[in-house]
Order: sequence, then C-alpha cells, then structure tokens
Amino acid sequence: MSSQNIQVYRYRWIVLFLFFFVNVVSNMLWTTYAPVTSLAMEFYGVDEFSIILISLMFLIIYIPITFLASWLIDKYDFKVGARIGAIFMGIFGFLRYIADNNYTLALIFSIGIAIAQPFLLNTITKLSANWFPDKERTTATGISLIATSIGIALGMIAGYILYDIILMDIIREDREPLLQGDYIPEGNVEGAFVFKNVCFEYDDGDSPVLENISFSCSPGQSVALLGSTGSGKTTLVNLLPRFYECSSGSIQLDNVELSHYPRKYLRSQIGIVEQEPFLFSRSIRENISYGVGREVTQKEVENAARAAAIHDVIQAFPKSP
Repeated sequence: MSSQNIQVYRYRWIVLFLFFFVNVVSNMLWTTYAPVTSLAMEFYGVDEFSIILISLMFLIIYIPITFLASWLIDKYDFKVGARIGAIFMGIFGFLRYIADNNYTLALIFSIGIAIAQPFLLNTITKLSANWFPDKERTTATGISLIATSIGIALGMIAGYILYDIILMDIIREDREPLLQGDYIPEGNVEGAFVFKNVCFEYDDGDSPVLENISFSCSPGQSVALLGSTGSGKTTLVNLLPRFYECSSGSIQLDNVELSHYPRKYLRSQIGIVEQEPFLFSRSIRENISYGVGREVTQKEVENAARAAAIHDVIQAFPKSP
C-alpha cells in the first residue's frame, strides 16, 4: 500500500481498542454456550443439538458473509463496514437480550449478531493498515487479531463460572418446604416401608405413572423393581425422600405416614444412587460430604468412600485429598 493512502490520527489507538473490545464481546457471545449446554437446554426447552447449532451459527454465517464484508470495506472504506457491523451488533444484540427463553427468536437474533462479526473483524484489520504508520502497523494488526482468541477464552471461562454459580444457586435454593412435617424420631429410622394403593401422575400427565402400587419392604431386605423403560420405577423410588408426593394412597415408614416426616429429615436418612452420577466442580472430599449439613472428619469421608468401594480408586489419583 502506498503512503498516500495512510492517514495517521492521534486517537487511532483509542479507536483500535474500542474495536478490540467490541470484537472480544462478539466472540464471547457464542462461546459461552459451550460450558452451559445443559443449563441452556433447560432454559430454552430444546435438545443439545439446538444449543450446538446456536453456537455454530456464528462460524456458519462468518464464512459466506466475510467475502461480502471484505468487498464492501475495500470498495467503500472501512467506515462503511464499521457502521454496518455496529448497527447489526447493536440491534440484534438488544433483541436477543429481550428474546428471553424463546429459542427461535434467540436463534434468529444470533444470526443477526453473526452477520455483524465479519464486518467488525475485517474493519479492524483495514483500520490497522490505513491509520497506522509502518512502525506501528504490525503491533496494531497483532492486537486486532488476538481479539478473537481473547473473546473465545473469556467466553469459555465466563461460561464455566456462570455454570458453577447458577448450578450451586439452584442446588442451594429451597424450592419446597423442607422442614414441613410433625414427626422426627429419636435416632435413625429402621427402614420399614409399606406402600398401600399408591398412585402418582405428573401435573401435566395424561395418565397415571403409578397406579395402585402395594408392597412392603422390611429393614435389611432387598427389593428389585422390574419394568420397561418409562414404567415408573424411578418415580416410585423418588417418592421415598418426598421428591414427589403420591396422588393417592399411602406410604408409611416405620408405621408412620411418610407425609409426617420433614423432607430434610428423610433426605438425611435415605441415600439414592442415580443411574447417571454427577460430580460437582469441587474436590472429592466436598463431593462425598455434600449435603451432610455439618462438619465431617477425614475419617468419616474415608469410611464413606470405602463403603462405596471407591477409596482405592481415589488413593490412586495424584494429590488425592
């Protein structure tokens, strides 16, 4: 490029860093979805592919639009590209914010933001070439290029932090009256369960999940629940710690109606191992002692690990707690 096309402005670095900041933010907008996929699925009420699609949309749109953006910037000056990018980013960024949990609108508005991205990225490259002298041009171009990498890195970090904060807030939040109940026995429960004509259906269900279930389980006895997928086995087990309340019928624990026990007490006495175990982003010790409600000793943690047959596995980990 000839020196005649270069005009050096005193405020060039300020403008460069403004574009740098905008590009960092634009890249953060699509990378934050990756660490919070499960939360995003719940928020929008869609499957995993839909969340992946909204993240990939930025890359899918970037490829064809970048040719148009480059042509317009070369033909009409980078200020035109900056205006187009700023308009699309401002309008569709705001619209995506007010879209709330409407996935279709969020996807459409994300496409608008994705269109803005190549205009802004190509503008900052042209800016570095046109507004900076030879001795500063490489530095300016390098700063403009790392905006993408920094945006992706910050988006991933912010996503993981967001996931951790939201997940722990959800876990700590009391969504049900945990202390409601008028009976707490002295000591631990014996563990005698009796189901009498128990029925259960979800609020939005068309038909009962459980219907007239009756059986008993004595302390120390093992009971196997057999049935096809969706027959209600997990739902039945979730009635014991009062994750759900039966629609009709009766469940007794040690000859006392289950509804008389506070949920918090029941859950301190009943342990459930889900089909898909989940580990929090905490230490092994914190995962084992989570939910106890008091300080636990190292010996108690190790005894629990041995009871679960994972103590030897933990000991094999480097720097195991």
